[in-house]
Amino acid sequence: SAKKQDIVSDFNVIKEVLSLGADNGKTNPSGKSEIHPVYLDAGINEYEYLEDYQDAIKDQLGVFGLKGSSSVMASLILKHQFILVPDVRLAYATVNATGRCYSYTSYAEVGWQSFDDMMDHGLAAIMESCHTHADIPHFLIIQNINISYVPTYLQPLLDAVAGYVISIPGTDLILPENLRIIGIVTPDTGLPIPMSCLRIMGCYPKDKIFEIEKTGVKAVFKKYLSLTNIDSFKEDDIEMSSDEYYK
Repeated sequence: SAKKQDIVSDFNVIKEVLSLGADNGKTNPSGKSEIHPVYLDAGINEYEYLEDYQDAIKDQLGVFGLKGSSSVMASLILKHQFILVPDVRLAYATVNATGRCYSYTSYAEVGWQSFDDMMDHGLAAIMESCHTHADIPHFLIIQNINISYVPTYLQPLLDAVAGYVISIPGTDLILPENLRIIGIVTPDTGLPIPMSCLRIMGCYPKDKIFEIEKTGVKAVFKKYLSLTNIDSFKEDDIEMSSDEYYK
């Protein structure tokens, strides 16, 4: 519609203005300069087996001092575009184990009241990168996802993830298939996440994490997870996801 085109046009103008001012020492809200390449030079071989990817996640969790179910985490990455986890170390371990990917970490704030807040803090930038590097996985990590009420700033994205709409409402943007979003809950001060949202997410069970002594050895990854891997490993995987823990 004409209204949608106007919104997209206005948004592109805003992004251009912000990029022109990026050299003045201020943070660029579009986040373009903060999308991090992760192990883009890591080896030349894809993972041959799902178990190898799971082991890599497990090794990286050990570096961070966390024991968790790498098989569950791998399952969620393979089958869901939006994943909810109780600890940020699960997110970073997965990103590092994936190798040859791009990631951006966004920090949700109490004052976020619209989808524009999410677009301006990483989503627009990483979606653009997804299209530029269409053969490489991308991760958007959202810290403190429930510090603000999730539907107020994430509902358009969730509707697109669920397949309720073809393009993200309010825009003409199509959700890239090479994007995974990982939200980290705030357990103590966070707001409840409605079941209507939880049903759309792949939820990592809260009782499957344990503190352990850090291994002290930086994990070195010689293989990477490709988009082809993601498609093929889905067939070998048994999914485990529980939204019961986040009600």
